[in-house]
Amino acid sequence: MNEIKSESPAILIVDDEEIILRVLSRILRKEQFQIHTALSGSQALDIIKDNHIDMIICDQRMPEMSGNKFLSIVSKEKPEIIRTIFTGYTEVNSVIEAINKGQIAKFFTKPIDNDELIREIKELLKAHKKI
Repeated sequence: MNEIKSESPAILIVDDEEIILRVLSRILRKEQFQIHTALSGSQALDIIKDNHIDMIICDQRMPEMSGNKFLSIVSKEKPEIIRTIFTGYTEVNSVIEAINKGQIAKFFTKPIDNDELIREIKELLKAHKKI
């Protein structure tokens, strides 16, 4: 079915740095997205169990669980969720691996240009019929 949702898409932001969570939340709330945040992969998995999530924006480098590992779990448990990853490091091999295994739809680099991020998110949501 090509049903388009009338409610605002729900986005989960996962990063171990609170300042990043706050900044991205503020930017995306202006676009009327429902925002959830998590400081770790395990916290994010709990959020996914209890909430409808349309898209994940996840940091690659986190202490407890890497972004790749987290998104690999999500791709098996909730494949309908759009998965994206961002990093400030040039971890090309791990990102290529994640793309090739179908774990992520898009890769962003830090720092993220706000306008580009919003445009890319909207394009992904439209392509997956989430808006």
